[in-house]
Amino acid sequence: MNHSERIAKAVIETILVGAQMQYRRDQSKGQHDFDLQYTTGIIAAVEVTASVDETMEQTIAAISNERRGDFFVSAERCQNDWLVHPLSGANINRIRNQVDKYLAAIEAEGRRQFFVYTDVDTSPGVARIWSDLQIESGKIVKWKDSPCIGIDYPAQGGPVSVEDIQRAIEAEANKEDNRRKLAAAGTDERHLFVYVDSYSLPWTALVNGNLPEQAPYLPDEITHVLAATQTRSPDEYVVWRAERAKRWQDLGRVSFALGASAGDSI
Repeated sequence: MNHSERIAKAVIETILVGAQMQYRRDQSKGQHDFDLQYTTGIIAAVEVTASVDETMEQTIAAISNERRGDFFVSAERCQNDWLVHPLSGANINRIRNQVDKYLAAIEAEGRRQFFVYTDVDTSPGVARIWSDLQIESGKIVKWKDSPCIGIDYPAQGGPVSVEDIQRAIEAEANKEDNRRKLAAAGTDERHLFVYVDSYSLPWTALVNGNLPEQAPYLPDEITHVLAATQTRSPDEYVVWRAERAKRWQDLGRVSFALGASAGDSI
């Protein structure tokens, strides 16, 4: 089982006490991931998918690349240590090579921190670091191994709307492979479990817990959808559930340690 499948098994068996999620080891013909067996003996099909912001994932991977220095860059022109936040999709290699001189220019203006959306019109240095490196904020800090510049993960910027999670779930529900697998299941109930990855607007919307007023649009192949993600607390997950043509229900937060006890038997 992959990470999302392990979470799906643990979440569903936690919220449906007594039910069992049986992983289908043989999926050579594109079958669904789990048979969900209720305490009544009824079997439902469950397909697991993940909603991932691929651009964000690639940016995070580039920042945490140990071969290229991980999160830190040496500061040679700057007089202080800095922490900066690039945009998702920013060229991290370019930032590593050039951020020192751009921050030195901002220091020369007497600034100890900056935020593009409030400072770009009054600071030539901020305007340049924004247009050339796509860095939206930064501040002077103190690192143990100074002088250096820390590159943090992109901030979850932008206005967060409940529509972010709605669009993300509907996109997964309408993917051809998810529909095809559940259509072939032959069960009355066909569940799509969507694990929402971190560092995205859908994740923020889900964790904040404001339910959309509208029911999610689900194609005929899917009767139920569950959306889940890890919260800001270790081993804690928020879970929503909806049936076709019905509004979302917030099932609250569940806690478990994801490991062998959560059913990872592969």
